[in-house]
Amino acid sequence: MAQKLEACGAVHEDCPVDAFVVDRENRIVSTPAYMLGPSIRHVAEGIERCVAEVLSLVKARERVPAAR
Repeated sequence: MAQKLEACGAVHEDCPVDAFVVDRENRIVSTPAYMLGPSIRHVAEGIERCVAEVLSLVKARERVPAAR
């Protein structure tokens, strides 16, 4: 799968199931979740961290004045 993504110009980053990867420039946050999770506990940790980062990006965006 990683090779197919890279062939399309994407950058693949390995990530443990209990973590996430963020591309701040494009405002993309991702976690492997069920693709790698040995148990629901591990999957939940990664998802919770991923959601917390998404909320952080939203809050940061709200603090930036809108362009006019």
